[in-house]
Amino acid sequence: MKKTEGREKRKTYGPLIQNVLTVLGPVICIPAYVLYSRTGGKIYHLIFIFFLVLFIHGLFRILVPSFLFLIFRYRFDPESFWFSEKSFERKLYERLNVKNWKSFVEKLSFHPHRFDMEKHDDAFILGYMCHAELCHEITIILDLMTCLMAGNIIEFIFLLILALVLVSLEMSFITVQRYNRPRLLRIKKRKEERGEILS
Repeated sequence: MKKTEGREKRKTYGPLIQNVLTVLGPVICIPAYVLYSRTGGKIYHLIFIFFLVLFIHGLFRILVPSFLFLIFRYRFDPESFWFSEKSFERKLYERLNVKNWKSFVEKLSFHPHRFDMEKHDDAFILGYMCHAELCHEITIILDLMTCLMAGNIIEFIFLLILALVLVSLEMSFITVQRYNRPRLLRIKKRKEERGEILS
């Protein structure tokens, strides 16, 4: 019980960031666009694009999970080709020292309670891990597509840099999911072997 309470008290900043992106985007985009329209200042245009992309990214983080849930409802096979651990991954994650920084990324989670092993069974958590990974992967594609909004080479470079920053953030989430999932899968199989849960 104490472990569960500890997890519940653990701070997560994902919802706060989501709210900031959703609210701050339009609040700054509108006056920036008005100033650009009246003055023609390029800096106002870049500010407008910057916060517009952040707002769009925030929408992606809301719409993509909802869309995938309607289709799959967290029913994924963690041992399928796409989600299974590849031969190179374990050594790669050791070199990246994922174990040392994954807790920071986990604090940015939007729904940490869905990873709680005392609230949900292993099968649910594994399915949700696959769901979360796929959400981040689709968001990466959508983030890169924002570069198509560019009207000139300067805007394209600006949008590309911004997209790559957002992609790096999404990749950190994917890395943590792919680092944690095989470990939980091995725990689940050991439980099945001991007869603690039905296979």
